[in-house]
Amino acid sequence: GSVQSETGFNFGGAVGTRFLEHFRTEVNVGYRENKVEQIGIQGGNHDGKGSMSMIHVLFNAYAEYDFDLGVIPYFGLGMGYGQVRIDAHNKTDALQMDSKDDAFLWNLMAGLSVPVSDVTTFSLGYRYLATEDLNFRGDIANIGGRQIDSEYDAHELVLGIRYSF
Repeated sequence: GSVQSETGFNFGGAVGTRFLEHFRTEVNVGYRENKVEQIGIQGGNHDGKGSMSMIHVLFNAYAEYDFDLGVIPYFGLGMGYGQVRIDAHNKTDALQMDSKDDAFLWNLMAGLSVPVSDVTTFSLGYRYLATEDLNFRGDIANIGGRQIDSEYDAHELVLGIRYSF
């Protein structure tokens, strides 16, 4: 089966430190939510209703280098913990899910930072976030409750403001 979601929102914050000249690390905490657009099992996807959300804690590391161009490119990777929750059903109620599971998360990031002062930097970047081995409980019509193995991934556009002190 599969779940297709609509574009959603993501917000969070991070606290980190710079070490050496070109590296920084952070602990990132965030929440994201999407409305379910389609949900289905072997017979195909059908219109769905409900939501899917995740709360996460990630430990990220970044490499960046200032080429004196006014923008600073960065690349990063990280890993952590997330709890994914789904509360959705399809149009015919043949599949109903109200379940959550904890998972190992990993992410890859790339983007550009623009320093606007000695302490403030704006950034625009891309993040790919993924889990593996999620196990949800779903009620399937005429069969009853079943374990549904799943994965989660997201492609994100990330806007940020970084304050240094």
